[in-house]
Amino acid sequence: MKRIRDAFLELSLGKKLVVYLLVFIMIPLGIVAFIIQLKASNVVYDKTRDNLLQVLKQTRFGIENIVREADYLSLTILSDDYLQELIHFHTEKNYLDAERNKAKLFVSFDSLLHSKPYINSIAVSRGREIIFQYGDSVQVEDTRFHGTAEQLGGKVFWTPPYLLNQRYKQTSPKPVISLVRAINDLNAPRQIAVERVSVDESYLSNMYAGIHSWNGGGISIVDRTGKVVSSPNKDLLDADLSDQEYVRYLLQFEEGYFDARINGADSAVFHYRIEDTGWHVVEIVPKRELLSQLEVVKLFILIGMSLCALFGILFFIVQSKSVVKPLKRLTKEMAKVKSGNLNVHLEIRSKDEIGRVSYIFIDMVGQIQNLIEKVYKGQIREKEAELKALQAQINPHFLYNTLDSIRWMAVKRKAYDIGEQIEALSDLFRHTLNQGRETTTIGREIDHLKNYLLIQQNRFADKLSWDIEVDPTLMEEPVPTLLLQPLVENAIIHGIEPKIGSGTLRVSVFERLAGEIVLRVQDDGVGIGAGLIDEILKVEPEGHKGFALRNIADRLRLRYGSSSKLEVRSEPGQGACVELTIPRHRETGESE
Repeated sequence: MKRIRDAFLELSLGKKLVVYLLVFIMIPLGIVAFIIQLKASNVVYDKTRDNLLQVLKQTRFGIENIVREADYLSLTILSDDYLQELIHFHTEKNYLDAERNKAKLFVSFDSLLHSKPYINSIAVSRGREIIFQYGDSVQVEDTRFHGTAEQLGGKVFWTPPYLLNQRYKQTSPKPVISLVRAINDLNAPRQIAVERVSVDESYLSNMYAGIHSWNGGGISIVDRTGKVVSSPNKDLLDADLSDQEYVRYLLQFEEGYFDARINGADSAVFHYRIEDTGWHVVEIVPKRELLSQLEVVKLFILIGMSLCALFGILFFIVQSKSVVKPLKRLTKEMAKVKSGNLNVHLEIRSKDEIGRVSYIFIDMVGQIQNLIEKVYKGQIREKEAELKALQAQINPHFLYNTLDSIRWMAVKRKAYDIGEQIEALSDLFRHTLNQGRETTTIGREIDHLKNYLLIQQNRFADKLSWDIEVDPTLMEEPVPTLLLQPLVENAIIHGIEPKIGSGTLRVSVFERLAGEIVLRVQDDGVGIGAGLIDEILKVEPEGHKGFALRNIADRLRLRYGSSSKLEVRSEPGQGACVELTIPRHRETGESE
């Protein structure tokens, strides 16, 4: 990995642009296009299957209507008084009365079945003997389903498709599906006949065959045992498909779709159940037909990738001319300056960032000697003179001795409170001067802060109270001098002093994370607004406004860089909280 990185760093900018083009544009574009194509294909494929299932389910109403109408018709037949009497007359061989009832039944059924063209025929029989029939008539009744109907005791039984042996064979036999049920005597608990309501299978298949517009596959209806009940392909009627895995699978569910391999071809299977019969309407569509719709998506993705690649190449050419070449010229002139030759000749053709950098470079070369000799060295000498003048103004030993003499004079006169104040002031000056050193320890900072607060307590009396809490393990940690006292002074002057009533200061020093020390000063004073906080921290302060915070922030930044942080949180009337965050660095503190 290191070798690859080093080899990359040694490449020219033009070659790096090629690598960037490949790594950040072409390769990600290919990956994104692949993912989009994959996701889009799945979404389109699933959406297509959802739509196909909904289209298939549109046939549900028509099929269920036929089933319900046939069931309603069979109930009408078995509960008809004329039919009940007809069965009794036929049993008693009272054929004259039976014929009268047949005529009445014909009139009744003729009006009832006028709007039901899917009903092929109706028959009421006892064994092979037909008592009454309407529609396509037969010579003798097919009794293969009578045993099942009699066992069900009057419940509905739908037969598989079969050919109706018509009495007058002027046309080829029609495949029908029949509703068969036993007729019970309404006046006694016994079965007296079997009724059959036959539905024209061709009429049923025509209801759903038209929705299949795919090449290959087809639609059919299978019963709960896997036999084909209805299909536009009449060769499939009554075929047993229970050995097909996809049929066994779909019979377990009420509706849905899934992929299956049927007759050696990948196919999509759609199905739903007709509850009253247990039939499943099944549509099989070759998967290649569904996937053909995805070719349009793939084409658009390919076109998009080609356009992006073309524009990527054009981008490389333009960048090479407008960025790489000017940078090469600028690099050449910089190499001359590095070798000590300040005679720079650079042709600048643009006003963009590279052009501005070139202008700045030329201007920098022209002023560099002046900055080094006149400005930089002059400022250093000026700062050194100011520092020496400041140090000369302060004679620490004279200051300490004078304060100590005043303190003992106060003690002799038994003015102990004044002596205590002077002693605190002496310690305050000693810590402030710190023998010229820039660092101290947290413990000394706290002692210095207590001396300062002792002096302030004499001024503010009961208006000011404070609480100091320091992690004992941090007492010897080195820190820059005078960090906490300016923050406490700000809190007293700007927070507690303007407040009506007493105020409280809370100072805490603790380790928040491993290697991170927090120094917090919090007050319950009048607080400051967000606008003023920004003005103090970000704008050059006027006079002494925000000077302490600004000064501390600059000192922390110079010492710790980005590892330090100063935060101010406050709302008007809610007090203020100032937090200093510095890195923990164990070292022996300098002694006074």
